[in-house]
Amino acid sequence: MKNRELLKNKISIGLSLEMSLEEYEKIFEKYHGYIKSIYFSPPLGDIYHSRNLISEQFENPDIVKKFNKILELARKYNIKLDCVLNTPNLPEQKVIESFPTLKSYDLDQITCLNEHAEIISKEFPNQELIYSYNNDFKMKKLENISRSFSTIVVGKYFLRIPHYLEAIHDNGFEVKLLVNNGCSYNCMGCGKGTRNCSRTFEHNLKNMSAEELYAMQSFYPYELNELLSKLSYEPESIKISNRTDGYEYLDMCLDSYINEIPPEEYISMNPRNYRLYNRLGCFSGLLENIDKEHVMQYKKRGFKF
Repeated sequence: MKNRELLKNKISIGLSLEMSLEEYEKIFEKYHGYIKSIYFSPPLGDIYHSRNLISEQFENPDIVKKFNKILELARKYNIKLDCVLNTPNLPEQKVIESFPTLKSYDLDQITCLNEHAEIISKEFPNQELIYSYNNDFKMKKLENISRSFSTIVVGKYFLRIPHYLEAIHDNGFEVKLLVNNGCSYNCMGCGKGTRNCSRTFEHNLKNMSAEELYAMQSFYPYELNELLSKLSYEPESIKISNRTDGYEYLDMCLDSYINEIPPEEYISMNPRNYRLYNRLGCFSGLLENIDKEHVMQYKKRGFKF
């Protein structure tokens, strides 16, 4: 089980308000040797959230109290706190207005947009600054990224092109791998909105089967193992997307990646478990009919970008 060693103190999980404090205690107790950080957006209003569900949940004072207790529990397990300020087009003034709340959390990390790096690093000189996935990183952007950042979050085709990851590291940045978001490789980035996401998916589905598209955009535990074995360094962390799911999803996802549980085992239990390795909502209506053998055939062929 190579991933058990490779993923020790490497995994970054999202704070899901769908989970109870007791369920977080179970997750932290079970996986505390693997969970490095927990990321979250502050409960300061709609503009800080790209997911309407989370914004609505924070309107409930009891949910906010639970949120604070989850942060306290994470601290108990020495899990780093990573506050995310990365909604597309977030005004600088709103970033500044969040500072008092962020300071109350005693953060370890802040994930943000490139344009806010300097004002955040000036206010939080002792926190690690992480270049958000929502910046829609491309290799041509590398020379323009603020040196205030220590780490760059990448996903999509970067997960299948090790020499890109080597080049990022050679340029002095740590790498955080987002493994199960399932984004289309040819999308124009989160800043273009959810409709762009849907249009890109619909376009791709006209040119590929659902199995080929899922194979390309999902990332299985053995693929993570293969990628890590090809790198000359250890990534800063492995990011799991789970913020709108509950305990069962997170437990299965961590179990599969850490213990290299073959995806077929979970998928055979329920086709909805295809989501463990690809959370793109556009696939939701297709999961019941995706053929797992065909998916593996496409993965074995490899992909060109």
